[in-house]
Amino acid sequence: MSLLYLSWKNCFAKPLTFLLTWVLLSLGVGLMVFLCLINYHLEQQFDRNLAGIDLVVGAKGSPLQLILSGIYHIDNPTGNIKLRDAAFLMRNPNIAQTIPQALGDSYEGFRICGTNHAYAKLYKTRLQKESKLWDKDFEVTIGSTVAAQGGLKVGSELVSSHGLTLEDENKHAEHPYKVVGIFEPNGSVIDQIILTSISSVWQMHQHNEAPKGAPHTDSLQTADDLDREITSLLVFYKDKTSLTALNLPRIINQNTPLQAGSPVMETHRLYDLVGNGTLLLRWISYLIAAVSALSVFIALLGALHDRRYELALMRTMGASRRTLFTGVLLEGFIIAVLGTIGGFVLGHGGAQIAGYFIQKTWHYSLNGTVFLKMEAYIAVFALLLGVVAAFIPAVKAARTDVIANLKR
Repeated sequence: MSLLYLSWKNCFAKPLTFLLTWVLLSLGVGLMVFLCLINYHLEQQFDRNLAGIDLVVGAKGSPLQLILSGIYHIDNPTGNIKLRDAAFLMRNPNIAQTIPQALGDSYEGFRICGTNHAYAKLYKTRLQKESKLWDKDFEVTIGSTVAAQGGLKVGSELVSSHGLTLEDENKHAEHPYKVVGIFEPNGSVIDQIILTSISSVWQMHQHNEAPKGAPHTDSLQTADDLDREITSLLVFYKDKTSLTALNLPRIINQNTPLQAGSPVMETHRLYDLVGNGTLLLRWISYLIAAVSALSVFIALLGALHDRRYELALMRTMGASRRTLFTGVLLEGFIIAVLGTIGGFVLGHGGAQIAGYFIQKTWHYSLNGTVFLKMEAYIAVFALLLGVVAAFIPAVKAARTDVIANLKR
C-alpha cells in the first residue's frame, strides 16, 4: 500500500469533517478567482472603450453619468445640448477632432447612436463580408452582438423603440432602419450598438418629412443644424499636455451651459468605487481561507489523536518518522488540491453566471472560461495553505511515542 493511497483514505475517514474543510477552502479560493476575473474583464472593457477620448461634453449633471452614457453606453444620458453651444469646440484650433453623438432610441435593448463615420474608425473596426458603413439616412451598421441576438443580417429591417430600455413599447414603425453592414467582433462597445447618421435620429424624433434614403453628410455646421440638439460630443486634443487641454474642462463647466467630463478621471473614480467593494470581498476571501486552514489543522490534529495506536503500530512495522511526517503533510496537500479544484469550479462558474446577467442587462461580455496568470498564484497560495496547516500535526505524528501508545 503506497503512502499516497493511505493518505488519500485517511482524508475521507471522517466524511463530514472533510466536507466542512473542503467547502470552506473552496469558498475562499472561489471568491479570489471570481474577483480576479471580474477585475480583469472590467479593466479590459473600460480601457479598450476609452479609445483615446480626452473629453466628453454634454448636458450638465453627473460627470460619471456623462462618461458612462457617452462612452460605455450603460447609463442614461444627462440630457441633450444645442449644437450651437458646442460648435465652438468643433472650430477650436487646439482640438484635433470631435465626434457628435445623438442618443434616445434603442432596439431590443441595444442603443441606436447617431454619429459619423469617425466613430467606427475610433475603435478600429472591420466589417463583415458584403457589409458597409451607412451612406443614407435610415441605414444602420450594427455590432456583432446586436446581429447575433437580434437575428439580423445585411438587408434586414429593424424598428426602433423610443427610449433606452426594453420596457418601452413606443415603436417608430413609420421609419424602419435598414441594416447595410455588420461589424466583426472586436471586444469593444461597438459590438453592442447600432450606428446611423445623426440626421436619421433627428428625422425620427422631429417627424421631418425629408425623403427617406436621402444621402447624409457628416458635416453639422449648417445654420439649420446649429439649432438642433445632440446628446454628447467626444473631444480629442491636438496636444494633451497643452495649457488649453488643462483649462478647457474648467472653462466649459464654468462659462457655458455644457458639462465636460474627463474619461480618465471618471474611470479612475469608478475604479475606486468598485475597488472598495472588491477589497472588502477580497479580505472576506482571505478570512475564509484562514478559517479553512484552521479547519484543516484541527481536522488533522483530531485525526492524529484517533489514530495514535495506528501510527505507533506503523512505527513498529518499520515506518520511519519521516514517513509519518510525509503522510500527514500529504493529507493536508490532498485536501488543499481538492479545495483548489472546487474553488476554481466555483470561481469560473460564478463568473460565467454573472456574465450571463451582465450580458442580458448591459450587453457587456464576461467570459468565465478565461484563465489568468494570477490564478496560478492563487493555486500555489491554497496548496501552501494546506501544507502549512498540516505541518504541526505532521511533526506530532513523527514524534509519536510508540511504547506509550501501544500500552494504551
